[in-house]
Amino acid sequence: MSMIRKTVIALMLSALFVAAAMPALAATPKEQADLYYSLRKDMSNVKKGIELVEQELVKNPNDYELLWRQARFYWFMGDRAEGKERLANFEKGKDYAERATEANEQGIDGQYWLAASIGSVGIERGIMASLFMVPSMKKALEKCIKIDPKHGDSHYLYARLLWQVPGIAGGNVKKALEEAKLSVQYDPGEISHWVALGQIAAANKDYKEARTALEKAISMPDDPEDPVGSQKDREEAKAELKKIEGK
Repeated sequence: MSMIRKTVIALMLSALFVAAAMPALAATPKEQADLYYSLRKDMSNVKKGIELVEQELVKNPNDYELLWRQARFYWFMGDRAEGKERLANFEKGKDYAERATEANEQGIDGQYWLAASIGSVGIERGIMASLFMVPSMKKALEKCIKIDPKHGDSHYLYARLLWQVPGIAGGNVKKALEEAKLSVQYDPGEISHWVALGQIAAANKDYKEARTALEKAISMPDDPEDPVGSQKDREEAKAELKKIEGK
């Protein structure tokens, strides 16, 4: 084996070792959990993160920062699961988010992941369950926006809620459009926010704005932490563009 080839192999092995050791090098369990989440394109890292947080919660069962991170992990697991596993993971996420909000009612991350989990559980259970859960989801999102009026993710979820829920249950497509615009104003780097703006603009028959938003979504690069999610969002944008073709 040539010296050059030996050197290349040694460098590759070193890189693999460092990548594998990265979570362990983080200073605190919470930082380790965040690092595992940033590496979530490999689902094994999500499972490692869940195991890590669970071990820490045995020692500190009411730790707000650990609880909302566990809710986030389980929501992501549910989003990528199939069949009954989707609901099971979303419900676990909801349980952890509820515990997080009990530990710190004013924490925005706990309220946000509670809202996200409630919405996902409702969708998996069906239309009646979704409608039943609207008030609690709305309450959590309104708390988020009160805590931080510039929290783009909260405006995004609120926009989707107002758009998808019937008017008799509190839906409002005009208000949804306002919230969708705020989501891209405060967090323009999220493809999903532009997709939602396009869909909701189309629901308001503003097809020019819808096309602009959807074309923007399609043109955006992958999120390096979640390329699969980015690709799904772009496919959704393309499908929506096709629906409004000629309008």
